[in-house]
Amino acid sequence: MSETTETERALAYVQVGWAHLHQQRPLAAWANWQRALRIDPGLASAQAALDRLLLSPELPLVARTEYHFLSPSQPAQRERWATVLAQGDLSELDQAEQAFRSLADADPRDLEARMNQALCLAWLGRNVDAIAAFLAAADSSNLDPKQYDQGVQACTLVELLRQGGGAEQLADEFTNILVLEWTRPHRDLIRLLEQLGPVRSVAPTPTQVPGLPSAEEWFTGEWLDRPMPTAAATLEIVALPRLRASLIVGQGAARFSLPSSDPGEMTRLERVLEAILADLFVVLDRQARPRPIALMDADIWRFRVPSDLDPETRARLFRDWVEQYYENVWIRTPKRALGHADQPALAPLAAAAIPSESNPSLRKRLEGLIAFREQLSLRPSMSHLYQGYPFDRLRRRLGLPLIDPSLIEENDLSCIGLAELDALDLATLSPAQLAQIASGPFSRTHKERLAVHLFEVAPRLLLEMDFPFLALQMLDLIDDPEEVLEALRAVAGTDIEASAKIDFLDQLDYLLHLATEHQAEADFPRLESMLEALDPQVLPPACAILEKAGVHQAARQLEDQGLRQAIEMARPWPVIDRPLSPLDIR
Repeated sequence: MSETTETERALAYVQVGWAHLHQQRPLAAWANWQRALRIDPGLASAQAALDRLLLSPELPLVARTEYHFLSPSQPAQRERWATVLAQGDLSELDQAEQAFRSLADADPRDLEARMNQALCLAWLGRNVDAIAAFLAAADSSNLDPKQYDQGVQACTLVELLRQGGGAEQLADEFTNILVLEWTRPHRDLIRLLEQLGPVRSVAPTPTQVPGLPSAEEWFTGEWLDRPMPTAAATLEIVALPRLRASLIVGQGAARFSLPSSDPGEMTRLERVLEAILADLFVVLDRQARPRPIALMDADIWRFRVPSDLDPETRARLFRDWVEQYYENVWIRTPKRALGHADQPALAPLAAAAIPSESNPSLRKRLEGLIAFREQLSLRPSMSHLYQGYPFDRLRRRLGLPLIDPSLIEENDLSCIGLAELDALDLATLSPAQLAQIASGPFSRTHKERLAVHLFEVAPRLLLEMDFPFLALQMLDLIDDPEEVLEALRAVAGTDIEASAKIDFLDQLDYLLHLATEHQAEADFPRLESMLEALDPQVLPPACAILEKAGVHQAARQLEDQGLRQAIEMARPWPVIDRPLSPLDIR
């Protein structure tokens, strides 16, 4: 074959590699560029592509690692391999995949053969098949405790592959997009949106927006749920605005991109927009696109900070947010990665509660998922956001083995897990330590034990600690809420702020009692009058309490009432996430 023809053949593999990378399949891209170099070792474009991939600051380590076939570890295994592999050419991935598949099918204990088969499939860009093979490898590692780490590595690779092209049905991270018809000037839409929260411009307006009709002028911005607070060293994360949606508005169309993968948030956005726009609400398109690998952790970064905030406070807020997100929100978010049996998606906290002895494969998938998220945090482009957050805090919360225990302070109880909490003697803890663990994502039984103890030994602390915890937990956990309220009034004395919090709780307790009493009725005449009299700030936690109590009709009615009040009063209406997090209550 001529030199020109060989070069053209190698260049074709370079182009195929770029196509795979565009489809979020970096392992397949790497394989094609390696093949191009085998054909033409001096091909500069192939080497440049490999260098760019392996040095990318946007991709996690698992996407930038050079993988090679594993070797057989036992004499009998080597003998079987020699017989089967002699019949094909391992440089041809199709043949290699078939050979390793036959070896693994013949001996379920042959982890190396199954891993090699999975690698072949990933290099071929067959992500769905590769995921199945890697998970089968993780299952086979159950048969040998020494292979546990290889099983976790297989599950880490699965997290990369499930986000790639062709595996959309297995992905966990999506960008939800709503496109509306909008024929008026974009300022009209912005003015309507600002009834429920500020809209700010964040980038130069593009001349063309992919997926939308062409227009001469576009507005690109962010719709927030509350105004930006004044920069101050005392600023806390509960005061920061959250991103409702990124938006691109121009003649003919308006696109809202949500920061959350939760499809329920799209439903809530549509309800809000329909209430604001009335007959101007016309949907052109709804989309759920798997996120690019570089943006797989975009769910975290929905908060905004003042631009003139000092560096130290900014760093503290970012670190506090990451801790709160992973240790209290993310662990309660269902993931397809952890689905099993009749549950297509399972939250990390629920998966961790299943004993590893009864489902070792699930435990490896959980560890692989966390390892992948940890790699996302270690990308050079993201280090200033994560502020050195040690994922061993998350492992501790979930009761998993720590990678480097020295990174966790032994006396720091803010990230303890269920087993540690069960072993604690609450009587030996200081009020500050009790406050550390109060807002953790524990079960009703665990929180009841903590709430009762706090009420008995440090009732004043209940008014000083994180108030959303108090509002959302206390009245639902104590047998006699009125007793709690009277005790709190006694310790509050003449403190105006503390008394206001107690009145707040009294409203919530009455609302829950009233809603529960009338939940079976066709209408809610007493409840409606109660809702109209509620202070607007009571609405988000009140909705959450009603949902938790199973009074869904009342919760929906309350949310609608709050939305109507917000529009009438032209004030921001907070986004209500379910399950509600303290992060989303102001």
